Amino acid sequence: PPMPGVAENREGWYLAVWTGRELLAGGLGLHAAYNPATNRWRPLSSGIGSAPGTVVVWTGRQILIWGGGCCGEYSDAGAAYTSATDSWAPLPQAPLAGRHTTGAWTGTEMVVVGGNAPGRIFRDAAAYNPATRSWRRLPPMPEARTGATATWTGTEVLVVGGGHGDVEHGGLYTDGVAYNP
Repeated sequence: PPMPGVAENREGWYLAVWTGRELLAGGLGLHAAYNPATNRWRPLSSGIGSAPGTVVVWTGRQILIWGGGCCGEYSDAGAAYTSATDSWAPLPQAPLAGRHTTGAWTGTEMVVVGGNAPGRIFRDAAAYNPATRSWRRLPPMPEARTGATATWTGTEVLVVGGGHGDVEHGGLYTDGVAYNP
């Protein structure tokens, strides 16, 4: 069935996360949960919006959202959504500047790597641990990288592709880097 609320067409601004039981989705933030067993949507409490470049991960208990931005405004904030209580809580301040970025869930931490904001491409990284509600800096990537993809292999975060600036003049990466916690 259609998602409740107003239909939106926002390229790159739509979020969706599978919890193992429900699909939590929405444009400019998570707004509704779809349960395929009942074929029904339920609204979610309002909490945090999103923008392109937002890292979104499912921890097995919560959805963690961090970063993103558009139009000259880039977020260095995040939030945790707990589906069981339909509630949001802000994340503590991260040691990273606001940006479009990428990240992955390792099973214990949300790792955020690289990214970009107007006039800057980053190589720094940090990890957020929801059990301790704390961030820690990670070693920077060998080179600044934006627009990459990140995934967890079970032992390493792999960051693949992306770019380092002037795409018209060969600024795309065809390789990747690995981080082993």
